[in-house]
Amino acid sequence: MARPDLDRIRGQLRDLGYLKGPLSPLAGWLLAGRGGPSSFLAINLAASLRVGLIGGPLLGIPAAIAVAMANRPHFASPRDLALLSLYFATTLGLILAALEFLADLALAWAARRGFVLVGRLEQISARVGFLFTAVSTLYLASLLREGRAITAGGVRAWILWSGAVMICLGVGHVIGRLTRLGSLLALVAGAGLSPLAGPGPEGPGAARKRRRLGALVFSAAAIALVFLPTDWLAPDTRLSLTTHPTPGRIVLIGIDGLSSDWFDRVKDAGAAPNLMRLAREGARYVFVPDRPSVPPAVWTGIATGRPATEHGILGYQAERVYGLSSPVQQNPVSPVSFSLRLLLPGRRPQALPVSSGHRRALAVWEILAREGVQTLVVNWWATWPALPGAGIVISERAFPRFASGQPPDRDVAPESLQQALGARFAQDVAQMGWPTLTGPDPPSEELSASGVAIDAWHGLIGRRLFEAGFARVVFLYLPGLDIVRSRHSEPGQEPGAPEFSWTLARVDALVGGFLSLLKPEDLLLVLGEPGRAADREAVATPRGMLVVFGARVITGRLAREVTTLDLAPTLLALAGFPVARDLRGAPVLDFLRSGDPAALLADPIETYGSRPAPTGGPEADPFDPELLDRLRSLGYIQ
Repeated sequence: MARPDLDRIRGQLRDLGYLKGPLSPLAGWLLAGRGGPSSFLAINLAASLRVGLIGGPLLGIPAAIAVAMANRPHFASPRDLALLSLYFATTLGLILAALEFLADLALAWAARRGFVLVGRLEQISARVGFLFTAVSTLYLASLLREGRAITAGGVRAWILWSGAVMICLGVGHVIGRLTRLGSLLALVAGAGLSPLAGPGPEGPGAARKRRRLGALVFSAAAIALVFLPTDWLAPDTRLSLTTHPTPGRIVLIGIDGLSSDWFDRVKDAGAAPNLMRLAREGARYVFVPDRPSVPPAVWTGIATGRPATEHGILGYQAERVYGLSSPVQQNPVSPVSFSLRLLLPGRRPQALPVSSGHRRALAVWEILAREGVQTLVVNWWATWPALPGAGIVISERAFPRFASGQPPDRDVAPESLQQALGARFAQDVAQMGWPTLTGPDPPSEELSASGVAIDAWHGLIGRRLFEAGFARVVFLYLPGLDIVRSRHSEPGQEPGAPEFSWTLARVDALVGGFLSLLKPEDLLLVLGEPGRAADREAVATPRGMLVVFGARVITGRLAREVTTLDLAPTLLALAGFPVARDLRGAPVLDFLRSGDPAALLADPIETYGSRPAPTGGPEADPFDPELLDRLRSLGYIQ
């Protein structure tokens, strides 16, 4: 090849800024004609390592910050953040280096076979760099958005988020520039050092720099508008909370696994007389749940009025990554959890069940109890450890701990109630008639040992405390139907009728127990959620149902659909509380008769505030391994 051509190529690369820095000797060696396949691979490897060494920390540190934000408030250790940054920087650096190496090999192969037009080498390498820029920017933006890196509201949130997107674009731009040299050298080597046709590309002059800056600003604004969560637009001030009196008690019974179609079937068959009465004399809505159904995330969303990205409960368990003192949660469909799956710390993470320490949003019962309203929470997800100050709480660990005979550990609040329940547990089990549970023998031996026993004990305790007048607002979660439906159904098929019908009859009896205790001014809300099995069965669009019953209720099927985020504002409004504007859902009150005090909504407030960080964060419990085994046996964890 003629020397002037080499000089021109070298001059063009120098003008473009490619022959500056640690790779210039290797690039000069290739352009001097002393390279071959081995020298090209050496240059390719050096360029790839350069991308990994610089790009890894640039991506890894923001990724670690996003994971920490997604798992706040307990993930606050500087040492944990530094170690997680090192993990991500190493892992993402290796991924970037591998992608750069493979991309350069592909470009060299395409150039060698004439698929790349001569004279377009620099433009093609620039496009490869832009691809790396775009992927890196979107990756960081999605991580920061899910991690709730911006906690302000209003215009300030938009300004901060735009700045964060500019940082993401800057990081992506640096990574894209790093990839361009390796890509260009791969194209030049693959083309056999052919001369560039036509006039060489000009260096980045002032006009070109202005266009590039304008493109960055425009891209930042576009990404900010697309990715900015709407709730960040709400002001972040908190006003004083003024309530107004409303009559009666409120009972919410959550039935996991009860979809609208199955409710209609058993109602028509007469197999559930108490639920039939609710449908006949109450107000009924279609409930549109979150899909796919992950019970801890869905039912925590019902209790808080916030999506999982805000309330912080993503799945069934968290993991202690090797070397980190704070656990991190996993959810296979989230960008943060996908990033965590990339980490290879050298040891299998230690799993532990999610707990109330992972939840970072206020639950309805915490808001009510803070204003002096008596509340009772029974078996709700992520309520352990049950701590004073949130009313009566019987956490999801109370029943398995009592059944296993393990020493109690903050499973019930107040502590005096835990002692009383523990002392009577054996007597209560005998009263339930376990395993037959005061009814005909179950269709299968394992049925009575599954979720049905869980429902029976919690229903018994909840009814007893409600009858004794310990609470004005009751939250009772019954998972038995979902457990049985998931264990006795196959993908694409409907659940087995004997097991499902037998279990539903037990649930119907529990609902009937609360019906018998209602006074004219009381309200009973029964929420049916399709559950996990609906994702596996032949159900195109699974729907649940919400039935409201009481003398204050207008009878009939109402057209409005209710979502997961509507329940919290509804319960707060029924209790006489103003609704906060930062809740995405809206109160459902059109079932109330005209003139009902609860229908007169108070002026809204901006926010109820945030949940304070639990002291010490989520704790390890010696009972964790046994509880995880129990969750596996019930089909929650595979």
